[in-house]
Amino acid sequence: MSDTIPDLRLSSKSDNCECGQAGQFLTNNIKPECDLAFVSRLSLMKLLKWNLKIIKIIRIFLIIWYASVINLELHASSLSNGIPWIRNFSKSEYSGGIQTWSFAETENGLLYFANNSGMIEYNGNTWTIYQSVNAINRVVCAEGDRIYVGAFNDFGYYEENERGTLQYYSLASLIKGKIGDFDEIWKIYKTNFGIVFQSFKAIFIYQDGGIDIIYPHSRFHFSYYVNDILWIYDEEQGLIQYHEGIVKTVSGGDYFIGTQTWIRHQKT
Repeated sequence: MSDTIPDLRLSSKSDNCECGQAGQFLTNNIKPECDLAFVSRLSLMKLLKWNLKIIKIIRIFLIIWYASVINLELHASSLSNGIPWIRNFSKSEYSGGIQTWSFAETENGLLYFANNSGMIEYNGNTWTIYQSVNAINRVVCAEGDRIYVGAFNDFGYYEENERGTLQYYSLASLIKGKIGDFDEIWKIYKTNFGIVFQSFKAIFIYQDGGIDIIYPHSRFHFSYYVNDILWIYDEEQGLIQYHEGIVKTVSGGDYFIGTQTWIRHQKT
């Protein structure tokens, strides 16, 4: 819409008032009826200007309103399509190291993270760091009231003490004299035969207060717990499995010798 105001100058050809020559404004001897017409046209000009301003304001309001509606529709669409809002927390917020290796959630909704600086707890509002394990925490696993952790040459669990604070209990003493350096604990599983801690040099199965040890034929890579079976990769044997207390070779498992095996398991 143009803001140009039409030329409303008085003329003897366009008006019934004989006020002067066409295209000229009169300054003397203006007739009363011409004066009234002139004032009316000035009022009309002002009214048109105000209308243009109002139209501009309404147009801007409609654009903002429409953009807001589109944004709400996109948000609703993203939620219905399974795309959640994501909040990134900076290192300065949780006061830990730059690397986080794994996380676990307890039944009451608390989150625990295995971090370079220790085990970090997040309750939805505040962050708390536990540094009882004197090494990088590689993995965490929540089971009941316990949070199991694994690190270099150490593994165990945190549990609330009588004061209601988390206290660390190492399980490494249960294997003292059976194995020396067992390196990093990379995996922890809740299984139907106990809590499994896996490093590249051994697998430890904790159940009923004791620990059974599975040694590799050469060196383990990673393991996976699928359908109540612990699948393990041995660098010299290939893919093997632990089931019902027995380590078994797998038919065709030697195909994977000399490779690194990764298993993707999708729950149904």
